[in-house]
Order: sequence, then structure tokens, then C-alpha cells
Amino acid sequence: MYEHTTAEFSVNTTQVFQGTRSISSTQPEPVDDDPEEYISTRRLNAGVLREMLQGFQFEPEAETRVLENPELLERQAQALAQQGDPSGAFSIVERVYSSALERLGQGDVRLIDYLVLRGAYAVRSRLFEQARICLLEALDLTERHYGYYHVKTAACYRCLGVMHRLVGDDNAARLSLTVALKICSQVGGSATVCVALTLGSLGNLERGCGALEDAIRHYGRARELFDGEPGMGEHPGLAGVLHGLGAALLCSGQVEIAASILERAHAIRMRISSTLLQRVGTSLLYGQALWEAGRTKEGYEVVREALSLYNQHPKPTRERTNVFLDWLESHGPEGAR
Repeated sequence: MYEHTTAEFSVNTTQVFQGTRSISSTQPEPVDDDPEEYISTRRLNAGVLREMLQGFQFEPEAETRVLENPELLERQAQALAQQGDPSGAFSIVERVYSSALERLGQGDVRLIDYLVLRGAYAVRSRLFEQARICLLEALDLTERHYGYYHVKTAACYRCLGVMHRLVGDDNAARLSLTVALKICSQVGGSATVCVALTLGSLGNLERGCGALEDAIRHYGRARELFDGEPGMGEHPGLAGVLHGLGAALLCSGQVEIAASILERAHAIRMRISSTLLQRVGTSLLYGQALWEAGRTKEGYEVVREALSLYNQHPKPTRERTNVFLDWLESHGPEGAR
């Protein structure tokens, strides 16, 4: 269990929802698609994912099956997200949620998972106002059905924290994430993964604020929790934690350790159901770490392969492409020995 002092939890939870900056869908999108894992992913064969997606689109009975199985919806939406189309994933979730709402009725506890999925994919699509509405509705429904001290409630606060950070409201983000940890500390062992993910989100927040020591501490504890859980050695959340930890270590000048951490993050990203942008972002960071650690030829090749991978994106942008081209030009092959 992750423990804090009482002082760390003396927060006014109403402030969680009182952002000081306006929510906009035009916020800049980070090159690595943000290392945080909003959606829990599963290791599935790409062919199976395509079949399920096609089934949803063309089989008349598919929507009923999805309504009875939220995990199937999650996998289908994840298939589109992996292909670089989070907006398409969000449209699937929106369509099925509308059907679920009509079938189940307002306030049904089974709507919680759909609401969280809507909020999560709205975040992925940079639709932050819609994300806020979805997540607050999910939080209200969760607290009414499960109570305050429940892992689902903590997960809602964590998602809100992620959203607040992405719109630039660091204070609201820190409050939301702290509340999530407070709840997890009372829930116990069943909340271990939620604790680890929340610590990773705190690490991202502190790294963005320049508090590298705090970020490294949060990431390190999150990694310990993942590694201590059977079967969690390749959890997608662990890849995000390692990505963030490697970035913080690199920024603090600990390049050898960063390269080792990012090697593991890179390996996990390439083996599990990460999005294309997550794989590309971790590859770029890993290549930079290798270069700074003196393994210049390896680093150059990793970044070159990352550019090739990014070229598979269905909607590549010139801005992102230039990130790779500029890096490769400035670190030219003559310097890669």
C-alpha cells in the first residue's frame, strides 16, 4: 500500500473541478501522444482486432453484443486508437454509449464503464470539455453506487487529474491525483494498479513542472508496484511509467540509467498493444538517450526506425515529421559511430 502523511491529504476536493484556465480542444498535442495510459490495453493479435472492428461495423447483431460486453467495445476502440485514429475510436464509444443509455436508462450502474471510456477517448481526441463532462458524470454515478472509497472512484479522479494536466491546470491536476491516492490508500491491495498509474501521472505532472527529483521518486515507486505484481511485467501502464522515468533521468543528466530504463520501455511498447504514437515517442526518447550515453550508432538507427514507423501513421503531420528529420540531420550519420 502506498502511504502518505495526513497533511498531504488535507485538500478541498471541490477545488478538483475548479480549473483556473479555460478548457480548449486546441491545446498542443505532445509528440509522444503523452506517455500516460488512459485506456487499459490488452495483448491481442492485430488480425483479431481487425476482425472485431469489422464485425462491429458490418454485423447487425454486433451492437447488441457490445452492449453486453464493455470489454469488447474497449478493444474495438483501442484498435482504431492503435491505428492513429483516436477520433474514430471516440465516435465508436459515443455511438455505443447512446445505445446503452437508451437500453439501460439514466443512472444505471453499468453505464459507468461506458462513461469512463467516453471521457478517456475524449481526452485522447483533445475534446477536453466533453471529457470533463463525461468523467464528472462517471464520478457522480460511481460514488452513488460504490461510495467514495472504491477503486472505480479513484480511477475517475485519476482520469480527471490527467485531463487537468493536459489543459495546463497543474493545481487541479495535483489535487485530483492526490485524492485518487488517498482513496487507494484506504481501499488496499485491490487498488495496486490504480496506485501505480496514479503515481505515474503524478510523475508526469512533476516532470512537466521541472521537479525532476519528485518525478523520479513517483515513477520509481510506480515501477516497484508494477514489478511486484504477478503478471504485470509488461503492463501498458508500466511502459508509460518507464517512459516518464527515462525522460526525467535524461533531463537530470543520468544518461546511462536513462538508456537502460528506456530500453525496457521500448521493448514493452513494441510487444504490447501500444498506439503508434506511443511507440514512436518512446523510440525517439530511447534513441536520444543512447546517443547521449555514447552509443551514437545505435541511437541514430533507433530514431531512423522511429521515423519509418511514424510514416505508417494514417494522418502524419509535418510538425511531427520535422522532429525526426531535424534530429537525424543534426545528429548526422557521420557522427554515429
